[in-house]
Amino acid sequence: MADLDTQQFVDRMSKILEAWEAGFETEGSPWHQVDVFALVHGKSSEVMACPKTAAAQSWLTGWELPDTVTLFGRDGNILFVTGPKNITALTPVKESWEASKEGRTMELVPKPASQEESKKAFGSFCESEDTILGVIPAKARPEGELAITFQAWREERKEGTERWVSAGISSLFATRAEGEEANVDFKLLGFPAFPVLVTRRWTIS
Repeated sequence: MADLDTQQFVDRMSKILEAWEAGFETEGSPWHQVDVFALVHGKSSEVMACPKTAAAQSWLTGWELPDTVTLFGRDGNILFVTGPKNITALTPVKESWEASKEGRTMELVPKPASQEESKKAFGSFCESEDTILGVIPAKARPEGELAITFQAWREERKEGTERWVSAGISSLFATRAEGEEANVDFKLLGFPAFPVLVTRRWTIS
């Protein structure tokens, strides 16, 4: 198994944070007042049910991470709730991300045994019931226990505390780093046809 590209993650996540901060106070921005945003990938067979999530996940890490919920905070703190193989693969990414700026954290949490434990992890990261959560809409309800639990947790949250951030993520795909090759059809996946983007598209198994 090849390693995840830690520098790619740091560079691209930093771009997201810059765009997020720039748009946070701007009416009409997809990042307007968003405190946390989520990427939710269900079963590995589910890519076309959640194509935008799979695309965003691949753009960030070069990999697809099935059965994973990732929460990103505007302060640069990140939570991955996922299986043990993904945690092993993500450990070098955690080290690089935390070293990139003082105070940043990346928490790698093994998928809990119960729905209530999972919901507690999501709620703890979001801090309060008024936290505005940014999401990428799926074509269909996700499959897989963790994704279903996250959906249930979303539905229990206070009304009016969600925003769609698809446009905020897809706008960043327009930037291609030197040496990158586009190997994902983002127009097919529901994003604008930017000339992007991913050097690799693998699934950890």
